[in-house]
Amino acid sequence: MPAGSGPNVNQTQPGALAADTAEHVICTLPAQNWNGSALGNLLSFAAVMAGLGAGTVTFRIRQGTGITGTLVGVTVPVVVANAGTYDPAAEFQDTSAFATGPQPPALSPAGTAGGQYVLTYQQTVASIASISNALLELETVAPLV
Repeated sequence: MPAGSGPNVNQTQPGALAADTAEHVICTLPAQNWNGSALGNLLSFAAVMAGLGAGTVTFRIRQGTGITGTLVGVTVPVVVANAGTYDPAAEFQDTSAFATGPQPPALSPAGTAGGQYVLTYQQTVASIASISNALLELETVAPLV
């Protein structure tokens, strides 16, 4: 994707969160290609969820396709209660080497599939929330002239 283009988005289907306290991927962006810029990439997420119990749901944006990828920005903890409605959202600029360097297409000589990001969640208590919708968005950053 050329600098300044986008956005590229992915969203979840509604459903209860996993019945455990492990970190899980909830949205994965498809592999993207960008030329690289010192300004990096802009990542944002928004979610709508209902509390099914008391505890905290923590959201993270990570580089790559899994829970072990490098964290982008900070964690976003949301304290939930039974029957509450919550709409957490955040935006972060990724200026790491992953975002500022080029991500070539899969058919390039390097043979890589491009860069990806994921939105994850982790609960302090099993099954404390259900998601109506969660969306992850990527935009490459380019200076305005």
